[in-house]
Amino acid sequence: MTDQNEAVGRLTKFWGQEEFPFDPNSSETRYVHPKDCLPSNISTPDPSSDNLCVRVENLNKCKPSQFHLCLAPVPYLGNLTRADIFMLLLNPSVGYSDYSTDADPRFRQALDRNLKANADQEKCLALDRDFWWTSWFGWFERLLRNTICEYGERAPYFQTLDALSRRTAIIELVPYYSQVANRITVPFVEKLESAKMAKLTAEELRKDAGKLVIVRWGAKKWGLVDNNGHVVCESGRGFGRCRKAILDWLKHRPL
Repeated sequence: MTDQNEAVGRLTKFWGQEEFPFDPNSSETRYVHPKDCLPSNISTPDPSSDNLCVRVENLNKCKPSQFHLCLAPVPYLGNLTRADIFMLLLNPSVGYSDYSTDADPRFRQALDRNLKANADQEKCLALDRDFWWTSWFGWFERLLRNTICEYGERAPYFQTLDALSRRTAIIELVPYYSQVANRITVPFVEKLESAKMAKLTAEELRKDAGKLVIVRWGAKKWGLVDNNGHVVCESGRGFGRCRKAILDWLKHRPL
């Protein structure tokens, strides 16, 4: 087993059934990995009802930097062993649609499979057309739309999207939802076991020239810098350098 596969194995075990017994059918109001010690003052008030409207109202009651722990965490999406394009982000950003996405049984079952049987994943959930209605698909499809169009000029759009979904994985430094990313700067995040596991995986990916690593933002928090075209760190909110890197990657490794 390669170092990268060892790191992936540790990450998926960390979030698997043994250590994070996520039940997609549960109605819990606080989802935190047992090894993550989160201060109580950085999480949103727990909703008092499982009614979706009440849960959404919770979004308006919290500070932008607070974590929405009533939503299931999303540490990664996609087959981490098979993927050769990795997108690294700071944490999931929350909006009204994330509450409805999280409440949908199909999404929760798919997320459960992604966590517990990652090696069997065929597509990255965030680019899977079966989940076009989710907040995840909406955000990532829009982010990659120009890239897909430019690469697949002579191929049907969805054919290119499906091929890319089989080769892409997403890893979040912190798996918990919030409205803004500035809480990533606070000291306790550096102590989160989930963040440590994500960074260990990213470090092994950095060493593997057969993987393209796209750091969407937060390169300093990930501890990564540009590296020979296979690690690309975007600064600011643009996606131009990342798009070019993906297109260059696919020229030599077609979908």
